[in-house]
Amino acid sequence: MRIICSKSRLHVLVKVFLVVSVIIALLTGCSYLKMTYTKVKLKLVGSQDPKPQDIKQAFPAKCGVLMGEVTDRTNRHQSIIIVASPSQNANIIADYTVLARPGPYLLFLPEGKYRIIAFKDLNNNQVCEENEFVGQLDRPHTVFIVAEQVIGGLDFEITENKNNPFVSYTDLKITSPMTGGLNSLEQEGSINLEHIFFSKEYGSMGLWNIASFIKKLGINIFGLTPYDPSKVPILFIHGSGGTPRDWEFFAEKIDNEKYQAWFFYYPTGLRLQTIADLLYEKLSVLHSRIQFEELIITAHSLGGLIARRFIDRYGANKKAFNLKLFVSLATPWAGVDSAKRAPEKGLFQYPPAWRDLAPGSPFIMDLFQKPLPPHFGFYLLFGYQSTNMLVNGGDDGTIALQSLLDHRAQSEATKCIGFNENHASILFSEEVVRYYQSILESVDGHT
Repeated sequence: MRIICSKSRLHVLVKVFLVVSVIIALLTGCSYLKMTYTKVKLKLVGSQDPKPQDIKQAFPAKCGVLMGEVTDRTNRHQSIIIVASPSQNANIIADYTVLARPGPYLLFLPEGKYRIIAFKDLNNNQVCEENEFVGQLDRPHTVFIVAEQVIGGLDFEITENKNNPFVSYTDLKITSPMTGGLNSLEQEGSINLEHIFFSKEYGSMGLWNIASFIKKLGINIFGLTPYDPSKVPILFIHGSGGTPRDWEFFAEKIDNEKYQAWFFYYPTGLRLQTIADLLYEKLSVLHSRIQFEELIITAHSLGGLIARRFIDRYGANKKAFNLKLFVSLATPWAGVDSAKRAPEKGLFQYPPAWRDLAPGSPFIMDLFQKPLPPHFGFYLLFGYQSTNMLVNGGDDGTIALQSLLDHRAQSEATKCIGFNENHASILFSEEVVRYYQSILESVDGHT
């Protein structure tokens, strides 16, 4: 049976959508609106051939990530535009990255087969023209990506190649460099945590509007200072809806003579396996560039799940660096009960990550199938300051203690320590930081 909506009925549905969306937006942040509006448009109005931008906006779980690095062998130093086009139609732009200078690129794409092409805006008219084509990915000539996949190592050089693959120019309007002036460690840069891109607004965008977050900020590892080989990096991983600024208190308290603070900044709405794969690729590329020898990981909430899955892959592959220590804070090892109630279908869906956070999900059940590497320190820190007396067994104001203290995580932990803090305040507690400092000192004493 086919149902056709009249214009009047469609207008009523749109009004209902707007009312509900405003209510949800007040609770979750306005980033929710754009994602849901696009989803409603595709479902109610329908589309036989939806635009890649709409798919990315409305259904990020149907997308994957391509990553690589561009080197420039020419003497022309204009901005570089990396374009992904469907292999069957080079004049459609599925995604693009603008680089102020040669370096790493990242593309967020609906599943399909793509060509990766490079342009330089020689006349600064914000259009990719035929005579501005400077290179393309040749091996492989096309890349096929499936949903939730991460493919790295797609490196290529920019040359003076005159063989343009386009029949006509592609009218692509350039906005701004991906990170808007934020230089990652791969780019030998440093950041200030007071930058607006580390505000709650952008953390919410990463949860509810994944495509816009990636277009605006990318997915990167940042440092407060450029890499110093005399110091051990501590990689801080924030939780759901968070940003690196969540770690400001911790970063101020570490011994800056021994350690350097790094931050993994990512859209928290993505599937957790995808995020863990992105972290693996990012650290692999970063290691190939700066050859760091040791790494400490400290993660909050959902970030702990990502770190644990990353460690699985780290342990299964050739170890390029020594992973010294893992400290988790308030991590829901057995999942989050509220995620079970998140709808998988319908107009008002939750971020893809909710599917993994649900207790009993394949991600949660598989999380401890591989043991931690031998001689590896794992400290499990949690809070027990409950704000909900109705939760059976207690919680930290957000996550049930039963999940925070999942027996599988406890069995792996070197130590398991509780604090009179809630899910958020554990990141700003003097007592927690003092204990964290003692963990670092104890690890130093055994190296």
